Amino acid sequence: ISLPTNATGQNGSTVLIPITLTNTSTSIVAYTIEVSFDHTVLQASESLINTVNTLSDLNTGAMCHIFSGRTTAGNRTTLRMAAGCNNNITSSGTLLNLLFNVVGTANTATGMTTLEFTVRSGANPVPNFESESGTVPVTVTNGLFTVASAAPIASVTIAGRVLTADGRGLRNAQIRLTAADGSSKTVMSGAFGNYRFANVQAGQSVTIQVFSKRFGFQPQTVNVSGDISSLNFVAQP
Repeated sequence: ISLPTNATGQNGSTVLIPITLTNTSTSIVAYTIEVSFDHTVLQASESLINTVNTLSDLNTGAMCHIFSGRTTAGNRTTLRMAAGCNNNITSSGTLLNLLFNVVGTANTATGMTTLEFTVRSGANPVPNFESESGTVPVTVTNGLFTVASAAPIASVTIAGRVLTADGRGLRNAQIRLTAADGSSKTVMSGAFGNYRFANVQAGQSVTIQVFSKRFGFQPQTVNVSGDISSLNFVAQP
């Protein structure tokens, strides 16, 4: 059984971490697994286990009834999963998925955690896989989860010209851009009526107004998805 060694997710997101079963040489009827992790990086969600389309699925897989619990020591939480299956597990694939909320922060001390199987022998060994004829030997591969950096917010440029009614560029007009959050920035038009706003956050609607002592202009509201190079304003006659 193995956990992924390159799992990632951004702070505030919910992630599925698969436990994978490979090289199955016999039929499995029951299993017990323990997995530990740093709970300052990941927190087990309330539902904890997702078996949809896995080997343990109650509808399409081996119909495994899974009982779970958790214990905490220091900054690590250990999840225990014990399953009994109505049908035998006879193939390789995702045994089940663990559901986590990402609470750590990228590029900090809480930006990474190992995902480790408990390996214990004795009266209550783990991991423990049972076939109809007895215990099945198991090897484990531990995993690693890293909190991903947030994707940078795309920024765009909005530019155009301020024109008189007969098409001449209007100099020294005041152009104000008001963003969706209410913040605003102002620029002045150049010698030929040119203006430009840089570093405008994409994915929002902005309103642009032109102010002039001599002319009146209708404001324009645009949805920003990419650079705009010819958002022109023509004075009202």
